[in-house]
Amino acid sequence: MTRTLLWIGEILKILVCLFFAFDAIMKLIKSKSSIDTTMQLGLPQSCVQFLGAILLIATALYSFRKTSIYGLLLVVAYLGGAVAIMYTSKPESYSYLFPFIFGLLAVIAEYILNDNFRKILNLA
Repeated sequence: MTRTLLWIGEILKILVCLFFAFDAIMKLIKSKSSIDTTMQLGLPQSCVQFLGAILLIATALYSFRKTSIYGLLLVVAYLGGAVAIMYTSKPESYSYLFPFIFGLLAVIAEYILNDNFRKILNLA
């Protein structure tokens, strides 16, 4: 990997982690927008903090090099659930693509930064 590509991977991972952390914290403090959005998707208000805790743990694991693959698996699973819930609640809009794209960005960043992950995928 070139130095430029590694910088791109680092910046991408930082931005993705910041977004996940912000979303998790907003859920943990039960912001009105998080509660409203969760209820619009058909989930009960009582699950907002639980979802925030799961996302925060997954993001913390993803942000550290030694546990990044485990964190990536948890983040991708979380986002897969988000895609499924969003698709079933509003299939006529394309809002379900938002978590899919963030999951894809997380995988791309990990692919750029982690030799072991590249070996596991064996795409090249």
